[in-house]
This record gives sequence, C-alpha cells and structure tokens, in this order.
Amino acid sequence: MFSNCLVNTLKSKFNIITFYSTTATKHPSKYFISSILTPRKQDEPINLKFELVKSAEFDPTLQFIAKNFFREDPLCRSLCINTSKGKCEGPIELLLRDSLRHGMTIIAREGNENKIVGACINNRNCPWDAQKLEEYAKQVQDGSTKKLLYIWALMSREPKIHQELELNSIFEIGLVAINNKFNHRGIGTELVKRSLDLGRDLNFSYARMDCTSDYSMKIAEKLKMKRLWDVSYKNILMQDGKTPLAVPEYPHSQAAVYYTHLKEQSGEKKSTK
Repeated sequence: MFSNCLVNTLKSKFNIITFYSTTATKHPSKYFISSILTPRKQDEPINLKFELVKSAEFDPTLQFIAKNFFREDPLCRSLCINTSKGKCEGPIELLLRDSLRHGMTIIAREGNENKIVGACINNRNCPWDAQKLEEYAKQVQDGSTKKLLYIWALMSREPKIHQELELNSIFEIGLVAINNKFNHRGIGTELVKRSLDLGRDLNFSYARMDCTSDYSMKIAEKLKMKRLWDVSYKNILMQDGKTPLAVPEYPHSQAAVYYTHLKEQSGEKKSTK
C-alpha cells in the first residue's frame, strides 16, 4: 500500500506546481493541472480547492488523517486503532510520512477558511510492497496495528496485479480521508478522480485502489474502476484458523481491490504491456 516513488516536484509557475515523471517525456502535466484550473460547478455546495501537500504541511495532514481516517474508517474502528493523542504514531506514521515525501498526496481545502477537509494519499505500488508491510507488522507491539498491516499486506499481494499486467510500477490510491462534517458532498470522489488525473500526468499506465469499506468501493465503482479481487473479512483469520482478524460493522463486510487503465480513460491508445 505504500512504497517508493520516482517523482520530481519542480518549481511552480504562476503558483501552479508542474510535475514530471522520470520515465515520461518532460512535458507539463495536463490532466491534474487542468482540473485545478477548471472552475467548480455553480451548484456545488462548498467552495473547494485542491493542491498537493508540501513539506510544511506534513504534520497537519497527518493529524487530519489520524482524526478522519483512523478514527472513522470502519476497518480501523473495528480494530480500535489508537490515535488517542490526535496523531499517527509508530510504523503507521513512518509509512505515511514516507508517502507524503513522494509528493503525490492531494488535499482538499474549504475555500473560505482554507482548512483541510479531505486528503488522498497516493503512491507508486510495486510487487515487493506486501513484504515491506509484513516486515513493519513484525516489529509492531500493538496487536491492532499489527492486524491492520497484515490486512493491507494481504490486499497488496493477493490480487497479483503486477503479474497480471506484467508491470512493476502502478499508481496507487492508498487511502482517502474526509472530514465527517463534509460527508456526502462528493469530496472523496473528487479527490480520487483528480488522483487518477495525476497518475496520468506521471505517465503511469494503470492505477489501483485498495478499498477497505463500502464507502471507498462506491467511489471506485462510480469512477468505473474494475474490481480485480475481493475477500470477506470473516475469511481473513487469525492463526487459530477460526477467529477473524477484524469484523467491521455492516455494510462494510469485505475488502476489495480495483484497477483502471489510465490511458484508456484519457482516450489515448492502449499501450503494449
């Protein structure tokens, strides 16, 4: 779910950040930048602006995720992930900070107060990510965090998407967090949509989205992503072979992995694997 990313964030011009991929021809990004410049629809209920997280904003972004993801996500709630201090700690914090440094995390701000109301952590996903997550899990003392990391590792490995697509590098939408006061406003869908645009700009051919709740699955399906793999939480068992690792509340009964071909979505000719 989290891994290294070969991305360069270059100087901005006219206050708009330009992105380049190390594997792409060096042309300014088209889809994500144009989405920033596109005016919001007049019937949208709140004034939002979307931007990429800068290093000075790492701490407030992590605090936002601690409060609005780890306390609100059905899987995290069922595991009782501890964010009582209002921040991410231990291996979770290390993983998230590593992701933020890669420069692909998008945040949504409420225009009038300029406060963060949504965040989407994006990464470059590789075949060895599952092993990395399991190694983190072995070092964790807290049982709830260990379970969460093992579930993330399972979702990273089992779909075998890299073997299927014959690729080592896939754009990944890691997790989506929304301020619960702004639920049902379409912010999550808009963050994922703009993240897919960013993946296109960075010259990724495919994107994946690991969904741990019914909320995120609905976003993936609304954006016409294809379901590659799923598993019922009652079938993810502890070592006794009987007890589920987690039992989120209904209707969040399963985890699923979705993917999409970014070039096809943009109307470009499908590339050869």
